[in-house]
Amino acid sequence: MKYRAWLSFFYAVPWLLAAGMGLLFATAALAQVPLPPASADSLRALSRERHPPPLVPVVAPTDTLVRVGVCPAQRIRVAAILFAGNVRTRERTLRAELDFHEGDSLSVAELPARLEANRRRLFNLQLFHAVLAQASCGGTGQLTILFSVQERWYILPTPIFSTTPGNLNAWYSRSNRWQRLDYGLHLTDTNFRGRAEQVTANIQFGFNRKFELFYEAPGLGRRRRVGVGFGISYYQSRNLDYITLNDRLVDLGDHPEEDVFAIQRFYATGGCACGIPCSWYRPSTFLTTASR
Repeated sequence: MKYRAWLSFFYAVPWLLAAGMGLLFATAALAQVPLPPASADSLRALSRERHPPPLVPVVAPTDTLVRVGVCPAQRIRVAAILFAGNVRTRERTLRAELDFHEGDSLSVAELPARLEANRRRLFNLQLFHAVLAQASCGGTGQLTILFSVQERWYILPTPIFSTTPGNLNAWYSRSNRWQRLDYGLHLTDTNFRGRAEQVTANIQFGFNRKFELFYEAPGLGRRRRVGVGFGISYYQSRNLDYITLNDRLVDLGDHPEEDVFAIQRFYATGGCACGIPCSWYRPSTFLTTASR
């Protein structure tokens, strides 16, 4: 009887696994069904909310990120373009990435592909976790488009802590090892002023000192076709190997009573990038200058 029970159990295991896999695929298929598009009035109400409902971009299929309502005409006029969820990012920055504006006439047959292309334009700014595009004709016969975004955390602080030299064994063998520590803060803001500008600052104290500030604006102007960037850096280091003594490198930093910096460097850099918008060809010119 025991052998028959075990034999029945082994025969039942494949059927149970098949049933579980079927249930899993059925659940995934139901998740792929896109939600019905919202009305024009609900899109306007959602755009007025300061904190709209959070999106779920990771588990959502690709086809649910674009929702288009039924439009009776072959071409339809864009009445309004709305944005929701951009608490810090400026609306002007988002509108500059779109290839259509209010008053344009769009083909209804190409509308889903057009919205997907513009949704990816906004997502490629690398400012959002997810971007959702919705369009509805409403009762007026005109198109209302809503782009819902979920912003990232833009300010990223990183602590700085290192030894000189970088090898821990060589650092520990120095008599003044506790004076050979570098500490500070590396700070980055990837959406400065809400215009997709990046500011990077380095403040470092200790054995080696560093003070740096860099600014980069990928797009300026109405169409964001001109980019600029500049930065300044001031660096001081006591580490300068000048002799080998008893198979060990000796640098000027081995004399703590002499508070001198063997290396001091200051430089400033700047540049610009100009691009000509074109659907098939976009040349760019880069000019960079540096002085020390």
